[in-house]
Amino acid sequence: MKIVILRDIKADVWGNPNFVASLGGAVRGFGDEIAKTDGNPLAMHPEDFELYDFGEYDEQTGTFKLHERPKQLAFGSNYNK
Repeated sequence: MKIVILRDIKADVWGNPNFVASLGGAVRGFGDEIAKTDGNPLAMHPEDFELYDFGEYDEQTGTFKLHERPKQLAFGSNYNK
């Protein structure tokens, strides 16, 4: 499983880790949340958020393989409403 984490730039906080099957799916989900019109923070302030790849989690062994530095996957500001 891939480990991705959302960063709120304005609040200067990191969200909880999410475990996803693919990075592409995580990026698509990030864009889908921004496109929603239900008033969620991502949709209201997309420019405040970024999505990062932190590494991998092996479900079979229970071990983590983390990147030395998180890899930026997507900027909320790159999505049009």
